Amino acid sequence: MLTIDLDRPPRDRWTGLRSWREPALALLELYQRDLGSGATAAMAFITDVARQVLPADTMLELEGVAEALDQPLERVVLCNLYYDLIKSSVGCSAFAVDLPDGPVHGRNLDWWTTGGLLRDHTTTMTFLRAGRVHYRLVGWPGFIGCFTGVAPGRCSVSLNAVLSDDPAIVAEPVVFLLRRVLDSAPHFGAALEMLRDSPVASDALMLLVGTSPRQFAVIERTPRRSHVRLPEGTFITVTNDYRGLGSGEAGLGELARTSCSRMAHLETALTRQTVRSTSEAFSLLENAGVKMGITVQHVVMRASTGECEVRLPK
Repeated sequence: MLTIDLDRPPRDRWTGLRSWREPALALLELYQRDLGSGATAAMAFITDVARQVLPADTMLELEGVAEALDQPLERVVLCNLYYDLIKSSVGCSAFAVDLPDGPVHGRNLDWWTTGGLLRDHTTTMTFLRAGRVHYRLVGWPGFIGCFTGVAPGRCSVSLNAVLSDDPAIVAEPVVFLLRRVLDSAPHFGAALEMLRDSPVASDALMLLVGTSPRQFAVIERTPRRSHVRLPEGTFITVTNDYRGLGSGEAGLGELARTSCSRMAHLETALTRQTVRSTSEAFSLLENAGVKMGITVQHVVMRASTGECEVRLPK
């Protein structure tokens, strides 16, 4: 587990990565190999664009990561923008359902990878402010954006890949928008507005879950368009296709082909049985109808308590 003190200067927050240097470098190599020679050749240009769209504190953090790992800043930036550059490799299934003590948020992260590195090097990062837990992310050493995270007493959020025919724009990468939401949104409503209205660089599906009954929503995004899908009952699900936002004919290959079946399995299970515990939430995520061969993380979160539990698939 990594602990990051948000009261420290941004450039000094990630010095703890020095003890994680070996797995972080293995992951940077994996990301760069996946992105290919074209992205590698454009690293300097991509870093210049990042300076235009990322908050100054985020760029300072990335500089601190590069220093801690003794790596070029351009390489660290490139790999932190992985989602926007190669999101067709990233899937996911997620759901939220009411429990007596607050909604539970379950998600599988599905990601094409080699050697099991993303599974084996999964870590929980705890961000402190004034000595208290401000939020937690589930990620990997060297990656400072958010795919999955929870802010105790406020909300939890997860990212699913999707693809539309809308063109990308020069805007904030969605993984940094999600982290910014966990950092600054005071409550569920504010978080929903930020995810719905903020310009983003590429397409995304985001599940946002609060602390009160039925306080959950799927925010469907293209760079300039948005649609909020609210629950019709006591649960909501999301996989890898748009349900409310017209998106053209684009798809995500195997992830898109299995999207409907994974969603149908979740909806059937949540309709037929009552989820009463974290263990039962994990059982849904680990079921063969939802889990994929490329699943690297099962995560269950609860914003009402700050709970964030991770299980790695066998």
